[in-house]
Amino acid sequence: MLYQAVQYLICVFPDYDAGLCPSPKALLHRKRVQDRNSNIIIEDELLRKTISPVFFFFIVDMFAALLLCTPLVWLAWKVLRLYLTRSPLDNVPGPPRASWLTGNLEQFFDLYDWQYIDDICDTYGPVVKIQGAFGDKFLSFLYVFDVKAVQEIVKQGDVYEESSVFLSLVSTILGPGLAATTGHVHRRQRKMLLPSFSHSRLREMTPIMYGVAHKLRDAIAAKVGSGPTEADMVYWMGRAALEVIGQAGLGYSFDPLTEDSHDLLGSTVKKMFPAIYSMTFSRLLLPYLLKIGTPKIRGWIAERFPSRRLQHIRDLKTTLRAEMGKLFYAKKAAIEKGDEVILQDVGEGKDILSILLRSNMQASEADRQTDEEVIGHMANISFAAIDTSSTLLVIIVQLLAQRPDVQSKLRQEIIESRQGGDLTFDELTNLPYLHGVYCESLRLYPGAMNIFRDVQSDTVMPLSSPITGKDGKLMSEIFVPAGSAICVALRACNTNKEIWGEDAYEWIPERWLRPLPETVTNADMPGILPNLMSFLGGGRGCIGYRFAELETKTILSVLLESFSFSLTDTDIHWCKADVRFPTMKKEAKPKPCMLLKVEPVSRQS
Repeated sequence: MLYQAVQYLICVFPDYDAGLCPSPKALLHRKRVQDRNSNIIIEDELLRKTISPVFFFFIVDMFAALLLCTPLVWLAWKVLRLYLTRSPLDNVPGPPRASWLTGNLEQFFDLYDWQYIDDICDTYGPVVKIQGAFGDKFLSFLYVFDVKAVQEIVKQGDVYEESSVFLSLVSTILGPGLAATTGHVHRRQRKMLLPSFSHSRLREMTPIMYGVAHKLRDAIAAKVGSGPTEADMVYWMGRAALEVIGQAGLGYSFDPLTEDSHDLLGSTVKKMFPAIYSMTFSRLLLPYLLKIGTPKIRGWIAERFPSRRLQHIRDLKTTLRAEMGKLFYAKKAAIEKGDEVILQDVGEGKDILSILLRSNMQASEADRQTDEEVIGHMANISFAAIDTSSTLLVIIVQLLAQRPDVQSKLRQEIIESRQGGDLTFDELTNLPYLHGVYCESLRLYPGAMNIFRDVQSDTVMPLSSPITGKDGKLMSEIFVPAGSAICVALRACNTNKEIWGEDAYEWIPERWLRPLPETVTNADMPGILPNLMSFLGGGRGCIGYRFAELETKTILSVLLESFSFSLTDTDIHWCKADVRFPTMKKEAKPKPCMLLKVEPVSRQS
């Protein structure tokens, strides 16, 4: 292309002759004259028009510089425009930036500083501008927990769409399952999956979950023995959550809980979340990297990209897809052979995957899911269920260790209700104090603190009550331009003092044993779980929230009847992440761990 451009420039100046030296380039013009009488074409003359090498290379350099500078000029203009124009969001109040380079981002995402977020909520109200990097021109967002605004965000899912970073990450690693899709495709997939999580199906899964809970109890008992022993709750609850989703979700056993598991699929699922978390900042580049060329080209780049972490995730993804595929086709073949075969399976045909496959076989052509979609659902469900469920169990056990009075009261309720046997689905879900402990823990400590949304088109976000802008004027709504980022503050929704009162940050299970204040019931919070935003709401609300509740209550009911939990002398630190996790030592790369003293209940006086 450069050579052709130079040739064009030479032709534009055919008569130029600097006469400085013999020309290495010449334009040869043969003037042909046809003799009218003899029809003989003779060469009349050779015109040699020379171009000096000085001028030639000047043109080459000039054109090369132009080609190189054009994208830089375009990029510079794009960046300059950011600093020359003001965004409507600049008027939204928020904390002063810590630095021009990082804005508020370093504080907001600080691994251990939880107080900062509570402070900005209390100081600036339900809509806060979090300043981004490089003078607030990159990665800034609105931090929102205003009820009316959250209602609008949940309702207008096509305007406030799932973060492109999240969608790109999930679709690339886990496949085209429910969490990775939007719009019509997402609604079609959700419609197919919903029956798998109905009350009737969960009743059938209850014995499966009790089976896992009993294995967990026996495994911990073998470790604890007859005396108080320190046990890592992250380790044990993680193994239990993996086996629950394996048996009740996929009809497959990942981990017998009797010894260390060596299942390839199970170990891959467990490793995936820590691997993705290790690339926290690199993930921001993912949506842009995915726009490079064709899938084949991107695959070629990913294969050769010099990053050990990326290569590790790529290897995990390859293994995950392959093993999930094997499980899917084996399950599909078993169902096609009939009930006698599927009843021999781990889930006895009552697991989510078996229910989904039967429904899919009977669905119309328009609603039917492809094999790739179903495999994507399997990976999505496994990935989503393990860390969120195990983290909630770990949090509750820690809270009970901190409050022996609550632990004792809850244990008494469970023992009196169980009477030595397992409870039914309805009995378990209706235990009042267990429900209070569950809801209050979920209110204060949702698995994901925040959910990000990308604004797809210019919109106006309404507010429950006016806020005062930086210019001193009241705003009852905020114009939000396309391309803006919104952070729905789930925990802040659950701890809003105007709704929950001055004790909003306190863990009080008893608040759920009495009628909730009118400020709570009248708030009309759009959560899929009444009065709480922990599982979000609307078309992207957590489809497995009842499954998570049943799992948590089942495991707690079995463990608390057998063990008491107390704190060790070492402090427990909670780390911010996509799903929070505890550690026993503050460091740059913390290891998930939470040690508690565990003692058989029979030793208690």
